[in-house]
Amino acid sequence: MKRFLKSFAIAIFTAISWISINGVFAQESVSAPKNIILMIGDGMGFNHYISGAYWRYGELGRQAPDNFPVHCAVTTSSAISKAVPNNYPCYYPEWFWAGPKTANNKTELTEVTDSSSAATAIYSGVKTIKGRVALDIDKNPLKLAAEAAHEKGKATGTVSTVPTCHATPGTVYAHNSSRDHYEEIFNFMVRESGLAALTDAVWKISAELLKAAFELMGLRK
Repeated sequence: MKRFLKSFAIAIFTAISWISINGVFAQESVSAPKNIILMIGDGMGFNHYISGAYWRYGELGRQAPDNFPVHCAVTTSSAISKAVPNNYPCYYPEWFWAGPKTANNKTELTEVTDSSSAATAIYSGVKTIKGRVALDIDKNPLKLAAEAAHEKGKATGTVSTVPTCHATPGTVYAHNSSRDHYEEIFNFMVRESGLAALTDAVWKISAELLKAAFELMGLRK
């Protein structure tokens, strides 16, 4: 992703990656949910959602998420070189949309994100530098939502329209110094992550990786 990403927690479409977690939390007056599904519209922001509403309905307020009881958002800017404090103000709409010269949305601590740092921010709540997969700026592993669910004995999985080793689905459980280490990420997701479901759209992938996946599933020796 080369453009600024500010993604709905309920975001929809494109490169979809979901985590299904059985009853991780519950509200006092509401029974615990059976499943929690996080849908990521990779590269999607508020304006994409608004444009989709006008394209389909000609007006706002008629899409399914509009009826959800809770709405929230998360900023996914990349860290530049220093740790970014929680609640750091890294998105200024008036400044960002003032013109092309301010559209890069760079601040003292943050800059335009990429898929791996954006996914890290969404899954862990911590901003990191571009290219990192669930590692902070000092390369320490970050606690991910799927890991927290596993600690509670919950089943987790990821389903994506891109290969599992790509940044958005790969960051669901992997930790790596570079999003470009596809084989390492793939092997970890398949062999070590413990995900109950792992489905993707395979594009170009080596025969060695496919053989490893088949052997793990007992489909080929």
